[in-house]
Amino acid sequence: MHRDVHPGNVVIGDDGRATLIDLGSARPDDGGATATVAGALGFIPPETLHGPGGTAADRWGLGMVTVFALLGH
Repeated sequence: MHRDVHPGNVVIGDDGRATLIDLGSARPDDGGATATVAGALGFIPPETLHGPGGTAADRWGLGMVTVFALLGH
């Protein structure tokens, strides 16, 4: 799990491909709970308020990055 998907961690290369960077808060999805919340405000899923987000948190972040890109801000 990356746990910190937001526009600042997505780099677009010369060939147009997106690359996810900054793996500092990444951890394996081993099903274990974590007490820390990682991510940027606005890109953290609401369910992390009630427990660990899991891989769904990364999907939420990717969706929010897509909305950010489509709206242009």
